[in-house]
Amino acid sequence: ANPVGKYEALSAYLNNTQAEIILTADIDFGADALSEENTVSPIESFTGSFNGNSYTISNLRIDAVKGEAGLFATVGGDAENVAQFTDITFDNVYITGRGEAGALAGVAGEFTEIRNVSVKNSGSAGYVVGAVSGAIVGSMAGGTMTDAYADVSVDGDYSAGGLVGVMNAGAIRTSSSLADVTVSGMAASENEDAVYGVGGLVGIARGEIEQ
Repeated sequence: ANPVGKYEALSAYLNNTQAEIILTADIDFGADALSEENTVSPIESFTGSFNGNSYTISNLRIDAVKGEAGLFATVGGDAENVAQFTDITFDNVYITGRGEAGALAGVAGEFTEIRNVSVKNSGSAGYVVGAVSGAIVGSMAGGTMTDAYADVSVDGDYSAGGLVGVMNAGAIRTSSSLADVTVSGMAASENEDAVYGVGGLVGIARGEIEQ
């Protein structure tokens, strides 16, 4: 496994999408999270394992001009190598995307395991904004999410959830959210056939939710 204590060190592993990463310290992007100097682009895809080791990633600002937004744009492994994300805390994050958006990832693929990941703002004005938005992932194609927690503002054009914007399959277990969730596109749309979703945990849920 690769021990990582700074975002610059983490970046060194970005080309290895199957890396095993373990944080060894908190990663703080600075007090002024809204500064353009602190803005980073999403890691395009990740199929390995990311162990937050109970450390915190704070003041992260992601602004994706197009596509998915989050620390990772997309995550997910395969049947033999499931992508794993454990013991990660995001504090005071600002995530903006034009598609799916979440603090951890815009899209979580079928073979993804998320355990003990939380997104909070500790009294600051953190937010996640996108067409399909969730505090942790924008959309979930499968896999599992266990012991997740969120307390942050989430806004989606079409669907928004306290944890996941759209859950097409998979399972969420023993997780909770106090997120402030809105779907702003609902009021502005003139398309009567459009499908919208908003929920405390999931905006549109087609998988299993167990408490």
